[in-house]
Amino acid sequence: MFAMEKFYINDPASLVLGTDEGSGNISNFFGYYYPSPLSKCGNRLLSHQSDFDGRDVRENDSVAVGYWDLNSKNFIHIGSTRAFNWQQGSMLQWLPGGNDKKIIFNQRGDEAFVSVIYDIDSEEKTTVSYPVYTLHPSGDFALAVNYEHLYFCRPGYNYQGVVNAKWDKFFDPEDGIYRVHLPGGKTEQIISTTEVMRRYPRNQMKNGHNWLEHMMFNPSGTRFAFLHRWENQVGSFFSRLFTADPDGSSPYMFPDTGFYSHMGWRNEVEFTIWGRKYSTFHKRISSFTRNKTVNLLFGDLYRTINKKFKKKTLGETIAPYGFLKFKDLSQEFEFLGDGVLTNDGHNTWTRDGRWMLTDTYADVSGYRHLLLYDSFDNKVREIGRFFSPFNDCGYRCDLHPRFDHSEDLVIIDSAHTGRRQMYILNIAGLKQQ
Repeated sequence: MFAMEKFYINDPASLVLGTDEGSGNISNFFGYYYPSPLSKCGNRLLSHQSDFDGRDVRENDSVAVGYWDLNSKNFIHIGSTRAFNWQQGSMLQWLPGGNDKKIIFNQRGDEAFVSVIYDIDSEEKTTVSYPVYTLHPSGDFALAVNYEHLYFCRPGYNYQGVVNAKWDKFFDPEDGIYRVHLPGGKTEQIISTTEVMRRYPRNQMKNGHNWLEHMMFNPSGTRFAFLHRWENQVGSFFSRLFTADPDGSSPYMFPDTGFYSHMGWRNEVEFTIWGRKYSTFHKRISSFTRNKTVNLLFGDLYRTINKKFKKKTLGETIAPYGFLKFKDLSQEFEFLGDGVLTNDGHNTWTRDGRWMLTDTYADVSGYRHLLLYDSFDNKVREIGRFFSPFNDCGYRCDLHPRFDHSEDLVIIDSAHTGRRQMYILNIAGLKQQ
C-alpha cells in the first residue's frame, strides 16, 4: 500500500500525477463524474482553479478555467467563469469531434447564463447563447437545463448571480430540458417539466419545486436518461427515472420507487443506477399504480404505507437500496453487486461492460473509498481511500471518478490535503489481479 498523509492507494495501483504539487494555496477541481477531463491524446487535463475553498459559492466568486499540460506540468489559463458550482464545475468538457482542440464551459453574462467554446489552436472564443449540461457524442448539440430555475430549487448544483423571479415557482410549462445547437446556440425545448409531471402523477408534486436534471447519453447518443425530481414541504426531494430519444420523443418511465441517484450506461441499452430496491410485491403494485386513475386515487397512500413499513411489506423483506441494472424501455431489472456494492456511488463503465468504477461518500472515519467492481466475478477491488474534510454540505468534495480513454487511468477530485485537487491513478495492474 502506498500512503501519504490521509491518502492511501492499494498496490498495484499507483499515483501518476497530483495537481497539489506546486499549487500552493490554489485549489484544482473538475467537478462531475462524466465526461472525462483527460484528453484522448492523454496530455491535457481540464481543470478549474480557485483561490478559495471550504465554503459555498457566492455571487461574485469566479474560478479560472483551463487545462494542465502534462508534458510541461504547467496550467494553461484560457478564461474564467462565474457560472459554476463545486459539484459540477462549469460543465467544463472537451467538445466531441474537436480532436482535443476545442473546450466548452458555462459562463455568466450580464443578465443570463451562456456557454463558451474555446479553440486551443486559434485561441478564439465563441459565445453560445445558452449554457450546456451534457454533450451529444457527435458534438453537434448539447442538452441543457434551466439554471435560472435551479437557482431556487437546487442548492449545490445551481449557479449564482442571475435571479429571475419568473422561475421562482413550483413548475412551469416552459421549464424542462432544452437542446442547444452548436456552435450557433439555437435553443429549443424538447421535454417539458409539466408534461413529465402528468405521467403517472403524484399528488405531492404540486406542493414543491419540480425540475429535470442529470441527463446522460448512451455511448452512441441514440437515447439519453434523465431524472425528474421534486421537493416536498419540508425540503426532502424525490426522483423518478426516464429515458428518451435525442429529440425528446419516446420518453419512457422506469419503476416509480421515489428514489434514484447516480447512473452510468454500461452499453447502448443497459445502465446501472443507485436506487431503492423493491420486491415482487412492489413490481405488481408498481404495474397496478401505472394506471393513471389508480395512481391518483391510491398511489400516495401506498407509498406512505411503504415508507412507514419499509422493512416488511406483506411478509416480503425489502432491502433498502442498491445498484439496479436496467434494460432501456423495459421494467425488468437485476440487482448488481448485491452484497458487495453497498454504497451509493458515481458509477462509470468500461466499454467492454466488465469493469464499473465507483466511489462512496465518507465513512465514519471520514474516508471516501474508490472502488473497481468486476462484473464477471462479482468482486470489488479497492483502489484507495481518501480522507474528506468537506462532507454533508454543498461544498463537499466527492471523488467523482472518471476513466481516461485507455481505461487504465482514473482521474479523481480529492480534498484530503485540506484543499481540493485532481489526481491521476494507474489501475492497470489492479485489473490483472
